[in-house]
Order: sequence, then C-alpha cells, then structure tokens
Amino acid sequence: MSRYKIKQYVIGTKNKEKEINKVINHYARKERYMEHDLKREVMVIDSEKEKVFFYPSREDSFERLCDLNEQFVDESSSTESLVENKMMKEKLRKCLLLLSFAERSLIEALYYQEKTERELSKETGVHYSTIHSRKKKILEKLKKLLEN
Repeated sequence: MSRYKIKQYVIGTKNKEKEINKVINHYARKERYMEHDLKREVMVIDSEKEKVFFYPSREDSFERLCDLNEQFVDESSSTESLVENKMMKEKLRKCLLLLSFAERSLIEALYYQEKTERELSKETGVHYSTIHSRKKKILEKLKKLLEN
C-alpha cells in the first residue's frame, strides 16, 4: 500500500470534481518525485551492448562529489575578468610608483600591511585625523592617475 494517500474532495459538479482530483494527483506525484525520485540512484543494464550504466541521484552531497574528485567550475572568475584584474593591478602598481615616498609609505602601511589609521598614528606620532585626510587626498590622486 502506498504511503501517499490521496483524499477525494467532492465539490459541486462532476467536471469540477475531476479537475480537483487531477490537481491533487499532480501535486501528490510532484511530492513523490521530490521526496523519492530525485534521491534515487539508478543502475541500467543494457544487455545488447553488454554495458552497465550508473546514474547518480540528482540530489548529490558535496562530500560525495569531493570523494570522487569532481571539479567545480568557478563561475565568478572568467578568463576575461582575470585578465582585466591583472591589467588593473599592473596599472595601479605603475600609479603607486608615481606617488612620493611619503604617500606611497602611507598607502602601503594602510592597505598592504593592513594597519589602522590609529595604529599608524601611534607609530608615527601624527594625529589620526591628519593621517585620514592625507589618505583621502592620496586616494583621490590615485583615482585621477588611474582614469588617465
């Protein structure tokens, strides 16, 4: 006996009754598909070709795919975007070389060494608001250099 029991609803005429039962049957089948069919692995034996075909379930676990050494494509980084990023990094490097030593040192400390403005303030003895305003001016300068 199936564990999916379909309730019969009778409303008005025979045509509406058939229509309602058709919709109920459709959604009951959809539920069986989602709960069972997607999770079932299938093995098909082709006796004519003497081959066995294995079709894994369509709902697969990440762990099983890793065990099988499946490769995942990184859709976020296309070749075009990788080249574009590389070109932008190269342009940024060239623009950084156009900055003065003090400007470049400030940017390197804040962005490459990941120091905060307050940490840099304690190290250099310059007030953190001064460091912040210098950083903003340098970033504006870099923006203009990158646009040219």
